[in-house]
Amino acid sequence: MRAFPLWLVAGLAISAGTLGLRAQTQPLDWKLYGLTKGSSDQMELFYERSQIKHVQTGYVLVWTMKLSAKEIEAARRAMGKDLIDRVERKVAANYAPPYGRIKELSRDEMIAVISAEEIANDAEIQLHPRILYQLDCPGRMYRERSIYTASDGTTRTLDSTSRWQLLAPQTDVASLTTLLCPP
Repeated sequence: MRAFPLWLVAGLAISAGTLGLRAQTQPLDWKLYGLTKGSSDQMELFYERSQIKHVQTGYVLVWTMKLSAKEIEAARRAMGKDLIDRVERKVAANYAPPYGRIKELSRDEMIAVISAEEIANDAEIQLHPRILYQLDCPGRMYRERSIYTASDGTTRTLDSTSRWQLLAPQTDVASLTTLLCPP
Protein backbone atom coordinates (compact mmCIF):
# COMPACT_ATOMS: atom_id res chain seq x y z
CA MET A 1 0.00 0.00 0.00
CA ARG A 2 1.35 3.42 -0.96
CA ALA A 3 1.81 6.02 1.80
CA PHE A 4 0.65 9.55 1.02
CA PRO A 5 2.87 12.51 1.94
CA LEU A 6 2.01 14.14 5.25
CA TRP A 7 1.46 17.55 3.63
CA LEU A 8 -1.15 16.05 1.27
CA VAL A 9 -3.08 14.24 3.99
CA ALA A 10 -3.08 17.29 6.29
CA GLY A 11 -3.96 19.65 3.44
CA LEU A 12 -6.93 17.55 2.36
CA ALA A 13 -8.16 17.29 5.94
CA ILE A 14 -7.93 21.05 6.42
CA SER A 15 -9.60 21.76 3.07
CA ALA A 16 -12.43 19.37 3.86
CA GLY A 17 -13.03 21.16 7.14
CA THR A 18 -12.42 18.13 9.32
CA LEU A 19 -9.91 20.11 11.35
CA GLY A 20 -11.31 23.59 10.78
CA LEU A 21 -13.60 23.88 13.79
CA ARG A 22 -16.20 25.25 11.39
CA ALA A 23 -19.10 22.86 11.73
CA GLN A 24 -19.10 21.26 15.13
CA THR A 25 -20.38 17.70 15.27
CA GLN A 26 -19.20 17.05 18.80
CA PRO A 27 -18.82 19.29 21.83
CA LEU A 28 -15.57 21.16 22.25
CA ASP A 29 -13.17 19.84 24.85
CA TRP A 30 -10.60 22.57 25.55
CA LYS A 31 -7.83 21.59 27.98
CA LEU A 32 -5.40 23.97 29.67
CA TYR A 33 -1.75 23.44 28.71
CA GLY A 34 -0.04 26.63 29.81
CA LEU A 35 0.01 30.15 31.14
CA THR A 36 1.82 33.06 29.54
CA LYS A 37 2.06 36.79 30.01
CA GLY A 38 0.27 38.78 27.29
CA SER A 39 0.78 42.47 26.53
CA SER A 40 -1.44 43.57 29.41
CA ASP A 41 -2.74 40.42 31.06
CA GLN A 42 -1.92 36.82 31.84
CA MET A 43 -3.13 34.46 29.10
CA GLU A 44 -4.34 30.91 29.64
CA LEU A 45 -3.52 28.52 26.78
CA PHE A 46 -5.81 25.68 25.72
CA TYR A 47 -5.75 22.81 23.22
CA GLU A 48 -8.86 21.15 21.78
CA ARG A 49 -8.71 17.49 22.74
CA SER A 50 -11.62 16.03 20.75
CA GLN A 51 -10.17 17.04 17.37
CA ILE A 52 -6.53 15.98 17.82
CA LYS A 53 -5.37 14.16 14.70
CA HIS A 54 -2.49 11.70 14.47
CA VAL A 55 -1.81 12.07 10.75
CA GLN A 56 1.33 9.96 10.51
CA THR A 57 3.44 8.08 13.02
CA GLY A 58 4.82 10.70 15.39
CA TYR A 59 2.95 13.68 13.89
CA VAL A 60 0.07 15.39 15.68
CA LEU A 61 -2.27 18.16 14.52
CA VAL A 62 -3.91 20.12 17.35
CA TRP A 63 -5.93 23.32 17.59
CA THR A 64 -5.00 25.83 20.30
CA MET A 65 -6.40 29.10 21.61
CA LYS A 66 -5.71 31.54 24.42
CA LEU A 67 -7.99 33.44 26.76
CA SER A 68 -7.07 36.30 29.04
CA ALA A 69 -7.30 35.82 32.79
CA LYS A 70 -9.63 38.86 32.85
CA GLU A 71 -12.04 37.16 30.41
CA ILE A 72 -11.96 33.96 32.40
CA GLU A 73 -12.65 35.80 35.66
CA ALA A 74 -15.55 37.75 34.10
CA ALA A 75 -17.04 34.51 32.74
CA ARG A 76 -16.52 32.83 36.14
CA ARG A 77 -18.66 35.55 37.77
CA ALA A 78 -21.29 35.47 35.01
CA MET A 79 -21.67 31.69 35.02
CA GLY A 80 -22.04 31.57 38.81
CA LYS A 81 -23.75 28.50 40.25
CA ASP A 82 -23.84 26.64 36.92
CA LEU A 83 -20.04 26.72 36.74
CA ILE A 84 -19.69 25.68 40.38
CA ASP A 85 -21.99 22.70 39.76
CA ARG A 86 -20.04 21.61 36.67
CA VAL A 87 -16.70 21.84 38.49
CA GLU A 88 -18.05 19.99 41.54
CA ARG A 89 -19.26 17.13 39.30
CA LYS A 90 -15.81 16.78 37.71
CA VAL A 91 -14.04 16.89 41.08
CA ALA A 92 -16.47 14.29 42.47
CA ALA A 93 -15.71 12.07 39.45
CA ASN A 94 -11.96 12.36 40.22
CA TYR A 95 -11.22 14.22 36.98
CA ALA A 96 -7.53 15.13 36.75
CA PRO A 97 -6.74 17.96 34.30
CA PRO A 98 -3.93 17.11 31.85
CA TYR A 99 -2.11 20.27 33.01
CA GLY A 100 -1.40 18.37 36.24
CA ARG A 101 1.14 16.30 34.25
CA ILE A 102 3.13 19.48 33.59
CA LYS A 103 2.78 21.16 36.97
CA GLU A 104 1.88 19.66 40.31
CA LEU A 105 -1.45 21.22 41.27
CA SER A 106 -2.80 21.96 44.73
CA ARG A 107 -6.51 21.28 45.21
CA ASP A 108 -7.30 24.99 44.73
CA GLU A 109 -5.18 25.15 41.57
CA MET A 110 -6.85 22.01 40.23
CA ILE A 111 -10.29 23.58 40.80
CA ALA A 112 -9.14 26.77 39.04
CA VAL A 113 -7.87 24.74 36.05
CA ILE A 114 -11.11 22.73 35.80
CA SER A 115 -13.07 25.97 36.03
CA ALA A 116 -10.99 27.56 33.24
CA GLU A 117 -11.51 24.50 31.02
CA GLU A 118 -15.28 24.65 31.57
CA ILE A 119 -15.26 28.36 30.72
CA ALA A 120 -13.21 27.75 27.56
CA ASN A 121 -15.83 25.21 26.46
CA ASP A 122 -18.65 27.72 26.95
CA ALA A 123 -20.10 28.97 23.66
CA GLU A 124 -20.17 32.57 24.89
CA ILE A 125 -16.39 32.81 24.85
CA GLN A 126 -15.53 30.92 21.64
CA LEU A 127 -14.85 33.85 19.28
CA HIS A 128 -11.07 33.77 19.67
CA PRO A 129 -8.31 33.15 17.16
CA ARG A 130 -7.10 29.58 17.04
CA ILE A 131 -3.84 28.16 15.75
CA LEU A 132 -3.46 24.69 14.29
CA TYR A 133 -0.05 23.33 15.29
CA GLN A 134 1.65 20.36 13.73
CA LEU A 135 3.94 18.60 16.17
CA ASP A 136 6.78 16.38 15.01
CA CYS A 137 7.11 14.31 18.17
CA PRO A 138 10.25 12.26 17.35
CA GLY A 139 11.99 15.27 15.76
CA ARG A 140 11.05 17.57 18.69
CA MET A 141 9.86 20.26 16.24
CA TYR A 142 6.63 22.13 15.50
CA ARG A 143 5.06 24.50 12.99
CA GLU A 144 1.84 26.45 12.48
CA ARG A 145 -0.46 24.98 9.82
CA SER A 146 -3.52 27.22 9.97
CA ILE A 147 -5.02 30.18 11.79
CA TYR A 148 -8.77 30.45 12.33
CA THR A 149 -10.49 33.68 13.35
CA ALA A 150 -14.10 34.67 13.94
CA SER A 151 -15.20 38.28 14.16
CA ASP A 152 -18.49 40.09 13.58
CA GLY A 153 -20.14 36.88 12.34
CA THR A 154 -17.41 36.25 9.77
CA THR A 155 -14.96 33.39 10.00
CA ARG A 156 -11.62 33.25 8.23
CA THR A 157 -9.06 30.51 7.91
CA LEU A 158 -5.53 31.23 6.77
CA ASP A 159 -3.95 27.97 5.68
CA SER A 160 -0.30 28.90 5.57
CA THR A 161 2.29 26.45 6.80
CA SER A 162 5.23 27.98 8.63
CA ARG A 163 8.74 26.53 8.66
CA TRP A 164 9.61 23.80 11.15
CA GLN A 165 11.02 25.20 14.39
CA LEU A 166 13.02 23.35 16.99
CA LEU A 167 11.19 22.84 20.25
CA ALA A 168 12.80 25.01 22.92
CA PRO A 169 12.62 23.66 26.49
CA GLN A 170 10.25 25.26 29.00
CA THR A 171 8.08 26.90 26.35
CA ASP A 172 4.33 26.73 25.82
CA VAL A 173 4.71 24.46 22.79
CA ALA A 174 7.06 22.23 24.80
CA SER A 175 4.26 21.83 27.37
CA LEU A 176 1.81 20.96 24.60
CA THR A 177 4.25 18.39 23.23
CA THR A 178 4.70 16.88 26.71
CA LEU A 179 0.94 16.31 26.88
CA LEU A 180 0.36 15.04 23.33
CA CYS A 181 3.51 13.17 22.29
CA PRO A 182 4.47 9.76 23.61
CA PRO A 183 7.45 9.83 26.03
